[in-house]
Amino acid sequence: MGTGAAVRRGWRPEPGSAVRRDPDMASPEGVQGGDAASWGGAAFGEPPSGLTGYTLADACFRPADRRDHSAGKNVVKKMFYEMLTARTGRTLPWGSLTGIRPTKIALTRLEEGWTEEEIRRFMKETYLASDEKIDLSIDIAAREKKLLEPLDYERGYSLYVGIPFCPTTCMYCSFTSYPISKWAGRTGLYLEALFKELEYTAGKMRGRPLDTIYFGGGTPTALSAEDMDALLCKLEGSLTPKTPWSLPLRREGRTA
Repeated sequence: MGTGAAVRRGWRPEPGSAVRRDPDMASPEGVQGGDAASWGGAAFGEPPSGLTGYTLADACFRPADRRDHSAGKNVVKKMFYEMLTARTGRTLPWGSLTGIRPTKIALTRLEEGWTEEEIRRFMKETYLASDEKIDLSIDIAAREKKLLEPLDYERGYSLYVGIPFCPTTCMYCSFTSYPISKWAGRTGLYLEALFKELEYTAGKMRGRPLDTIYFGGGTPTALSAEDMDALLCKLEGSLTPKTPWSLPLRREGRTA
């Protein structure tokens, strides 16, 4: 087990000193043991520009298994979040959480047998999320768990239907998508190729239950009503899912 590094106001070592990987050396502020100091190894320098009054110091007893990248990342994220909160006086509803699927945290633990109270405590201590968002995550995860229970994990499969078009292309987006305006009158060419793949999939997976269909992209609803109708009819005629389909919608420049 090792500790992370925090940026905090106050204590700093002598200029040019370093925290070394030495099993007999005690870390600053009494954290004992070589592994406890293993986050260091380089000399402490001046704080980055804009962080006047803050210096790099040892974390306050926040262990993270160095073999677990996710756990180590969460420790660092939490400490930087606390630093910025102290600096700006602002907190965020989701705390230090980043990414696009926060309910996955709650769902995974529900499936592992955690109680809701254990999940609340974990999300509060690990991510500093608000009670409102934690409750929302657990509520949505419980609904997802109920929907996923009938799935056939042994023989079943899920189908992803990619629609690589959007009303506009977001600068931050890394998905393959193109402005629908540049494909005006030509989306039928893409659908022809897509239908061939659907026919191949239907034959390849014949006899196995189709658990879910997910439309992604891109923004599937960027297609015209006629194109969408043709796609849905093709799916209905070729494949029969056991559960409802999932279709992301875009509203006011956001995908939901």
